[in-house]
Amino acid sequence: MNPLQQYLHGVIGKQRMKNRVAAVVMLVLCGVAAPWGLSLGAGQEHGAKLIAAAVIGTPVALLILGLSFRATKGVRALADPARIVWYYGLEQSTHTNAVMIGFDDGALHKFPLPLISIKQGFSQEVFELLRVAAPQARVGFSEELRRAFREDPTSLVQAAPRKRIS
Repeated sequence: MNPLQQYLHGVIGKQRMKNRVAAVVMLVLCGVAAPWGLSLGAGQEHGAKLIAAAVIGTPVALLILGLSFRATKGVRALADPARIVWYYGLEQSTHTNAVMIGFDDGALHKFPLPLISIKQGFSQEVFELLRVAAPQARVGFSEELRRAFREDPTSLVQAAPRKRIS
């Protein structure tokens, strides 16, 4: 595994573990809410709300749990950084919280970034790793780049900078 792949694999692994824990907590809460609601009586307002929450929450929790085990195609695609043609950060309010990476086959994958702290925001380490691993890739988002990527992803590949001989 290359450094970029290792970094994003770790980030995704941590996010998946958080999703699994959240899903299990949701299932436990639904397991408590349903009997409690039945003990209050389905005809009463509070009992009906608890039963409804359990009925809706259980399939949602199972879906989250199931999706946390699916394979990530994007990490496998990072095995060959030469295939990366474009990447840019996704911002939410004032922080870049994810990176979108486009490949020469037209695939575009979103990778979450780890949160450092509320004040510092999200780690930007992945952008340095991408710069080193894929110097040929375009960086940043614009409507022109999006259109060019849709039409021909390989058109975004930049020529490698020439080394100067002194």
